[in-house]
Parts: sequence; structure tokens; C-alpha cells
Amino acid sequence: MKTKKNPFAWRASAAVCLLIGGFFFISKSIVYAAEDALTVLQRDVLAAKQQQADFETKAKQLDQAFSVSASPSMQKEAQDLLSEMAKQGAPSSDSKEIAGSKKFTFPSPRTFEPKPGLEPSKAWVFNPMPKILGFDREDPYRLTDGRALYKVAISDGKITIKEAVNIGLANSIQAQALLKKVDVADSKWTEAKRALFPTAQFQYDDNGGRSPSGADRPLYKGRSIKVNVSQPLYYGGELVLTVKQAEENMKAAKMEYEKAKNELVQSIRTAYYSVVKTEYNVQYQETALKDISALYKTIKSAKDRGVFAEVDALNVESQYQQANFTTDSTHNDLLAAYLTLRQAMNLDSTDDLPLHLKLELKKISPNFSQLLDFALKNNPDILSKELAFLSARDGVEIYKAKKRPHFDFRGSFGHQGEHLTDSDSETVEEREKLPQKREWYAGIHGSMPFGANSGEFDMVKHQYGPTVSAFQGSTDWRRSWKFNLLDKLADITDEKSAQATFMQSEADWQKSRSEVIFKLKENFYSLQKALIQIDTTAAKMRYQEKQNSILKYMMGFQEATPGNYLEGLIEQASNRFSFIQAVTDYHLAVSNIGVTCGNPFYFDKEKEA
Repeated sequence: MKTKKNPFAWRASAAVCLLIGGFFFISKSIVYAAEDALTVLQRDVLAAKQQQADFETKAKQLDQAFSVSASPSMQKEAQDLLSEMAKQGAPSSDSKEIAGSKKFTFPSPRTFEPKPGLEPSKAWVFNPMPKILGFDREDPYRLTDGRALYKVAISDGKITIKEAVNIGLANSIQAQALLKKVDVADSKWTEAKRALFPTAQFQYDDNGGRSPSGADRPLYKGRSIKVNVSQPLYYGGELVLTVKQAEENMKAAKMEYEKAKNELVQSIRTAYYSVVKTEYNVQYQETALKDISALYKTIKSAKDRGVFAEVDALNVESQYQQANFTTDSTHNDLLAAYLTLRQAMNLDSTDDLPLHLKLELKKISPNFSQLLDFALKNNPDILSKELAFLSARDGVEIYKAKKRPHFDFRGSFGHQGEHLTDSDSETVEEREKLPQKREWYAGIHGSMPFGANSGEFDMVKHQYGPTVSAFQGSTDWRRSWKFNLLDKLADITDEKSAQATFMQSEADWQKSRSEVIFKLKENFYSLQKALIQIDTTAAKMRYQEKQNSILKYMMGFQEATPGNYLEGLIEQASNRFSFIQAVTDYHLAVSNIGVTCGNPFYFDKEKEA
């Protein structure tokens, strides 16, 4: 019996074959694609490794130049040590491969060079970013003062600490905002002084209508020209005290600006010296790592040949890894220090910073009593708190003056005239024939508070010009008294607030004096501590240098282990960094004393002498 063939069987078989073939084809393509991607990745990794190797090779090609000058007043040991360190190697400010410049560089800053005839677009005018990048908001083609100073500073390849301070001050938005506050306070002072003088108002009126008298009530036209004057006569001292208070507020705003500027100078100096000492530390650690690496390779080769103890070899390897880790850490610290300095100077993260790494050590011997007397008289924080105290005291006196009688003179002087007319329109002849007669009034306005209430008094005398209803003009006088109920409740509350402000300002003033005295003592002791640390680290470096020479000599006779010698190298690098750190701490202590005294450049002339 024959089996009936299914007409769709061969079609299903063909479809299955096609699906299987397509699956294998797609799988093979994916495999090939993955292999190609892996090949590209491996090639990129090799290129990156080669680039990193080239980078490290160039990084180790630093110039070994160090220049430190000391004044004749320093101890001879520190002088000799600084001179010797200049020969042994340190970061060079002349090098083109220092960190933050070429060795650890960021992408080059973007420059904006407009084409001739190109007008600034609205996006550039209103976009706040050009201000951050060093361009003016209102004029995108003009560099800001800070950016211009930066361009000048890097023109010679060295940014000194004075240039860094000037750039940071010019770029500081906080300093600019405080200057605006000083301008506002000065305007308030001018406004308070203006209240002492008379005010004048010029008034011109045209009027018209129908006369109230007459059978047919004819039309009339009129005109008046006058000057209104008001002059304070007696305010119980309120206006004078207000002027004095505004002046003290203006001076306090200036002291706030000086305080912020001094703090900014100190923050820039701290960040600057942090970069400098970290640059030295990087160089010291790299030098130690170079010597340790050479010895480590020798010990490893000897250990592989079986002529060196494994325990000692492991000790050397651990010290090598420690030195390697310390060097990498100092590199990271250097990048962080440069970032902090850029932030303190308000520069973009892409701006190059080729710092001047020369350290000078010139000893000063300030007198603490003289410093304290100068600080109490010139510290901006003390002065601002004192001025705030005086202003609050004047505020209390102002509210006392408000309880006294107040008198103002008020007057008006001018001409007025009216005449009858036949129509609403006025001809030139009628305008010229319009009679003008003198009109004036003068009076005294007084007020007096009674607790939460107040009373007012007016005495006025008028001289009216002629009108269509009074052809000869008229004269009158008037006296009036008014009593206002509970209209001075706010003054009672404000007076209590002024008294509380006065007591708080007095407490703040005394607190600021105590803080300045304590801070000056602390900075003075930090200066003495830094000088002692300089002498101590100098002695330790001398000792460690001799010790390392002995260990190296004894290691040749197998009387000392390589581990002890490597520990000496690591310790010597640490001592070198401690010495540089002591020098930077000395500079920062001097700067802190100047800032506390109210002048961050207080010792500059003495150090340059």
C-alpha cells in the first residue's frame, strides 16, 4: 500500500534547513565580530600602555635644579643644608615638565578669537559662562582684569605668589560683591546727609472753568507758577545721628571687604605653598624610588640565583612596594593641590599653572607686644565689629530722638493769575495779558509722640493771588492741632529691637577682640614652632645622610642588610619633605600674623630688607 505524500513536507524541511543555516551564519558573524572587537581592544590597550610608558619616561626627565636663598641671620646649619639641597636636586620652576604644566597637564584652555567684523551674539552677552572663562559678560571680546593678569603672569613661564594673589583677588566674585555693598553703603550715607538740607519742588498749573459769580457764569482761564520749599528745623538730633550711623555703616562695609580680601589672600597663599611643598615631595619620593628600584632589581636577581636569603628579599620587596605606593600617592596629592589652587584663584580647571617654585628663607623676629597693639587697632574684624557697635548705639539714640518734638518749615512762593474769556481756547494776546500777582504761604509743622500716640501742630499764613472771584487777592492764617491714636506702636517695638542689637553688637565686639588675641598668639607660636622644626629636620637630615653613607658602605661588606639601607633612603626622603614643609609652615605663619594684624603684606618690606 503506497503512502500518500504530504505536499507540504518538503517545504517544511527546506524551511528548517534555511533556519539552521541562517543560525550558523549569524553565530559565525557574531564570533568574527567579537574577535575583531577583541583585536581592536587589545591594540588600544597596547597603545595605551606604550603611551603610558612614554609618559612616565618623559615625567622622569625633570631638571634637577633647586635654588633656596637664606638670609645671613639664619643659622649656619640651615644655610649649608639649603645650599646642599640645591645641588642634590629639587623641582625646578624653569622646567617645562612640572606638574600642572606638562607632566600632569589638563587639556589646553579654550580660546575665543572673534573674526573681524563679527558682532557678539545675544548668547554670548547673556551667557554667564564667558565670565567664568575670563570674558566680560557685557563685552565678550574684552578680557576681565583677572584674565588679563593671568595672561601677563604666564608670559614668562613663572607665576609668583604675588601674581597668584593678584589674579585671585581680581577674579573673586565675592570681593566684587562686597565692593558693591560698599558703594550701596556710601549711597545710603549720601542719602542721609541729603535729609539735612532743604527740598524744593517746582510747580506749574493751568486751570480754567466757569466763574461762580455773574448771571451767565462766564468762562475764565488761570495759571500759577510756584516753588514749594521744605526745611527740617529741629528733629531732636535724629537726622545728625542718622548721618553718623550711615557713615559708620559705610566704614563697616569697607572693613568687611578688607576682611574678606585678607582671608582670600591667605587661602591663595596656603594653596600655593601646598603645591610647592608637594612638588618637592614628588621629586624626593621619585629620587628615593629610583635608588630603591635599582637595589630591588639587584636583590631580586641575586635571590633568583639563590645567593640571597628569601626573607631579606621579601623585606626589600615590601619596602619597594611601599616606596612605589608613596610616590603614587604624592602624585595624586599634587593633582589635588593644583586643583585647590585653581579654585582659590578662581581659574578654570584647564588653565596652566607654571608656578615659581623657588623658596626663600629669611628669618624675622617680630615683637609680640607691638604686633598685638597693631592688630587691635587695624584688624578689620575688630574694626567692623566696633563700627557695628557704634552704629547700634546710634540706633538707640535715634529712637530716643524720635520721642522729642519735630519741627519743619514749609513754604511756597510764586505767581498766580486768572481772567475771563469768551471761549475755551486761549489766544496769544490773552495769554500775554493774563495778570500775574504774587502768591505765597509759609508755615511751621510740628509733631510730638506721646507713648504709642502722637500729636501734630500746623501754623500757616497764606497770601493768595487775584482770581475772577477775588480781584484784589486775599490773606489768611490758620492754626490746627491733631491727635493720632496708637500710630507709634511700631516705634516702641523697633526701639526694643535696637536695644537688643546694641547689646549683641557689644558682645560681638568683645568676642572678636578675644579671638584676635588668641589667634595672634597661636600664629606667633606657630612661627616659633616652624623655626624649631626647621632646625630639627635639618639635624635629622644631616644625621640620616651620614647614616645612609655608613649603611651603604657596610652593606658592601655584608655587615648591614639592604632592608636597613632602604629604610634609611625612605626616612631621608621623609626628612627632606619635613624640612620643606617646615619652611612653608614658616611662610604661612608669617602670612597668618600679617592677616591677623590686618595687613597680609605687613612683613613684605621686612623680608625684602
